[in-house]
Amino acid sequence: MTIGSSFSIAQQALQNSQYALNIVSNNIANMNTEGYSKQSAVFTALHGYSCYNWCSSGNNLKLGHGAELSSITRNRDQALDNYYRDQSGDASFYNQIGSMASTIGNIMNEMQEAGGLQSAFSEFFSVVAKLNGDPTNNAYRISFVQEAQDIANQFNQMANQLINARNESVGELGDLNSFQNSKAYLAMEELNTKFEQLAEINGQIAKSSSETGENASLLDKKDLLLDEISSIIPVTITQNDNGTSNIYLGNINIIQGGDMKMRFTATQGTSYDEPVIFGIENADGTVFDSNINDLLTSGSLAAIGETSDNATLSYTSVLNDLNTLARAFAEAVNEIQTQTFTGEDGLEYTPMALQNGQLTPATEPIFEIPTPAGTDFTAANIKVNQAIIDDPSHIAAAAVNIDPNADPPGYDADGIGNNLNSQRLLDLQSQKLDLLDKAGTGIGATLEDFLGSMITDIGTKISDINDKIEAQGDVVDQIEAQRSSLFGVNLDEELADLIKYQRAYEAAARVFNVASQIMQMMTTLGQ
Repeated sequence: MTIGSSFSIAQQALQNSQYALNIVSNNIANMNTEGYSKQSAVFTALHGYSCYNWCSSGNNLKLGHGAELSSITRNRDQALDNYYRDQSGDASFYNQIGSMASTIGNIMNEMQEAGGLQSAFSEFFSVVAKLNGDPTNNAYRISFVQEAQDIANQFNQMANQLINARNESVGELGDLNSFQNSKAYLAMEELNTKFEQLAEINGQIAKSSSETGENASLLDKKDLLLDEISSIIPVTITQNDNGTSNIYLGNINIIQGGDMKMRFTATQGTSYDEPVIFGIENADGTVFDSNINDLLTSGSLAAIGETSDNATLSYTSVLNDLNTLARAFAEAVNEIQTQTFTGEDGLEYTPMALQNGQLTPATEPIFEIPTPAGTDFTAANIKVNQAIIDDPSHIAAAAVNIDPNADPPGYDADGIGNNLNSQRLLDLQSQKLDLLDKAGTGIGATLEDFLGSMITDIGTKISDINDKIEAQGDVVDQIEAQRSSLFGVNLDEELADLIKYQRAYEAAARVFNVASQIMQMMTTLGQ
């Protein structure tokens, strides 16, 4: 009986070592598999059996039956996983915001480079100064048109970059096809797909009875999906006794085990203040909540919408500033070009163009009036009037008093060389216009001051965003390192286990051989 037990124990030990070696091999094979959790063999001692030994004072002894492989565990820590998912959601939010900030930063850099908007304004006023010194010089008039076109082109280019980036994020308002191909809509569909995959995996896990074999792989897939979902939206995750997980957004139960109870929806807003509205519908398609934007406090989905609304820094907020600058500049130049004004002497003066060698009242604006009527100038629509391009003599460098009752009465159409109006254009460089400062007080600012303030303000905000990205990235990296040390495959540890189980196998084989030899001796003695 004892020799037979030795055979049995040794045989079980050999099998246990084989199982353990298989687990080590599987760990090594999956060391680069995304989401794989290191597995460990758990052995349990079998209950002993009673034997009578007349030489023993106790007579009744318990002999061990060896060990069995009781389970294969996954090295996971639920609390650490949840902490990681909370922090990765914030990191995804800032990374998405950072992508937007990078695009805006590139545009701002172009604005400051040689040939950018800042230098375009400088060149424009430099030409205005030359024209002011020689109002009849046609070469200066041609240069004036070219520099005005350069400013308009700079505005147009930057506006188009911002509009294209915004449309890529949330689509163009009123264009359903553009919206359904936007990042916001596609992210919503991706999220629903992940919900469906999670519900399916939960269902498969529920059918499995232990954390072995296929089930361990399913649990890894589930945890990887939970990581991905947590980077998109802020969720609360709870675990069920059968290994499945539930997902909540606030108090809304989206996934309950293998049941997908809710789906996300995305509809286009009516303004860029809220360009996309995320909602939730029941499994039967009925509306549960038509607007859950307030619940999206972290994750990439929230950031996609925020990079396109009128937030502190966004495509829209920067575009609004550019529109304000373009409008103020175009309206001021056009007003100087065509509208009667009161001189320092209190007389009314009219801007005069140089047509056919004579002065004549200017009627053509420098910048084309946007249509339909009442439309404001924007960075996207500002452009030089074609009539000015075709004939620069329409530029009103002069201004005269044409009131017949004034002293002196009328004006001299042949009085070439008047630079009263070009001087007003030159004064525009230092004039405070209807430009809100960054505090929104409305005291006005010069074109140069507003542009410089805008660039500085954006640069400060981008720097702040980058600091948050770095800080949050460090937090996530630290947690990820902790998780990796827990469930990642460490080759040194696997090598140590490999040697341990190899020695255990060799020892069990030796016991088996010794028991076999003793059995043979007993058989021989019995003959």
